[in-house]
Amino acid sequence: YVFLFAVRQSSSRQSAWMQSFFLWLMTEIAFTSTISVFVMNYLLPLAAHKDIIKVKQQLLQTIREYNDELNLERLGDCTVNAPNDFNAADYLFVSTRVAK
Repeated sequence: YVFLFAVRQSSSRQSAWMQSFFLWLMTEIAFTSTISVFVMNYLLPLAAHKDIIKVKQQLLQTIREYNDELNLERLGDCTVNAPNDFNAADYLFVSTRVAK
């Protein structure tokens, strides 16, 4: 539809439309896309950086505490706190339940 409209126009109007199209395209590439990339790849990560650092520190602290607890259990007597060994026969065979 746009092509049919453009064919009916004079050559000066067609050239003016082509010049305005190229001007719009250059503006779109040079400014709009550049600003979009700058915001998405620099400003947003920069704004979230402090929060991400805090979360990372909390996660590392939690992991350290968990590892310390595991190391204390390994060094201490774990047989008192450890549950019984898993035996699949207790759940799969009736005979083991009867024997108990």
